[in-house]
Amino acid sequence: MTINTAWKSLPEGSPDHDLVSLFASYPHTSAELEGYRRQLAYEMGHIGAHREFYLLYDGQAPLATIQLLLNHADNDPELANGQDIAHLHALRVHCEHQGKGLGAAMLARIEDRSRQLGITTLTLGVDDWNHRAIALYKRCGFDVFKTEEGRTPDEACLLMRKTIGESTMRG
Repeated sequence: MTINTAWKSLPEGSPDHDLVSLFASYPHTSAELEGYRRQLAYEMGHIGAHREFYLLYDGQAPLATIQLLLNHADNDPELANGQDIAHLHALRVHCEHQGKGLGAAMLARIEDRSRQLGITTLTLGVDDWNHRAIALYKRCGFDVFKTEEGRTPDEACLLMRKTIGESTMRG
């Protein structure tokens, strides 16, 4: 199946469109979905000088999102320093479209955008139980550089980073 997609940067103050559908494609309670809606509203409310939000859609529905935090990622300058290190946040691919290369495509596009901004290092965090995401990030050149406590006592958050080169975007 071929998906006609478009890459779109959402401007400051954008509504959440139907982005919660990316979460709803997985089993969640209504309370969890409401929490995701609030989180998404907060994140979209902070699009601007330190946060960029990108959407991949098929013309009708969102397929994937990713955020680029230029500064203030957990107040850790190793994650984003406002100069040459930026943090990737919340790469989400609709479950029906996983395994089709959309996650890797989102990462490639955000790397090119980061190079345009003068970023030389990208970081991200991933739950240690998310083996599929970890494999994707490793295939895309990210390596673990630090481990932190996870959301629960039996989880850990793997912090990964990648050094990126010059821009490959044309036009």
